[in-house]
Amino acid sequence: MSVGRALRSIRVMMNMTGEELAKRAGLVKYGNLTRIENCESDPNMATLERICKALKVTPYLVMFLAANEKDLDWTTKLPQDLSVELVKLMRKNV
Repeated sequence: MSVGRALRSIRVMMNMTGEELAKRAGLVKYGNLTRIENCESDPNMATLERICKALKVTPYLVMFLAANEKDLDWTTKLPQDLSVELVKLMRKNV
């Protein structure tokens, strides 16, 4: 999964529209978020932090979700609902 896809997954899990997230994150154009979520561009760190703040998650969670499963050599399979549980946990701690 990529950073853009991870952000989209979190946004969808939180029942937030792209337009709403772009507005909350202070992005000038909704198209900027669309390009990030469609993996057409990567956000810089400042933009990633603003998007994460609007989603009420940390960049660490996004990077974890974006990591390829093969990069996570400490596990062979992740439960399908792990990302949902991580989002819930991170929301409690933000």
